[in-house]
Amino acid sequence: MNELFEIAEFLNETHDREYTPISRISDSKVKCAEKQVFSIAIEKKNKFNKMADEIAIKMGLSCETNKRVLSLLSTNYCRYFWAKLKSPVYDESPETISIFCEIPPEGGFARYRVALDINQLHTGKMALETHNRLLEKPIPVGQLKYYLCKTKSSDMECYDIDNDKCKTLINEGTYKKVQIGSIINVDSHTDDIAITKMVENDIQLILPYYEYVASLI
Repeated sequence: MNELFEIAEFLNETHDREYTPISRISDSKVKCAEKQVFSIAIEKKNKFNKMADEIAIKMGLSCETNKRVLSLLSTNYCRYFWAKLKSPVYDESPETISIFCEIPPEGGFARYRVALDINQLHTGKMALETHNRLLEKPIPVGQLKYYLCKTKSSDMECYDIDNDKCKTLINEGTYKKVQIGSIINVDSHTDDIAITKMVENDIQLILPYYEYVASLI
């Protein structure tokens, strides 16, 4: 099956597409077309959430899933779907292992991404500083990468460099937050089993870092 690739394909076709509320559309054909796109968006979002829920159950984690298919202002379709996984042991921690299907900030075909993350827009300075202490635990070369953010995840830049350099960039204020994670590029030949397995493997790699930084809160 290629349902997970089809989610990425849908985001690729509709991201940033303008959305007009059905009640404001007078033309019957346009209204029908908008209803169809919105219905497909709900279907793809639900399939993404189902994948994340099943992975969370399998790995003994809780899962908060994406509920929206539109931007916060409801003017456009989303550029990404997300799910946030947590261990019941660290339920009070703001740390999450997040799964995304997203349009890359630099553009290009939609991809999957797994990351150790914290929502810096809804987290205090102390919690963010604690999160960045994940740099105390170096990542294995070639398995995970660092992603540095200025204000939000859309500002994310990949740094395949050592953690000392990342610490310097954070301490200098060039970036505010570090993530560790991986990118999973997909195409029409990447089936659901392969994508799910890659996501699960990346979660396993990230778990020790999640447990380390979540225990610091």
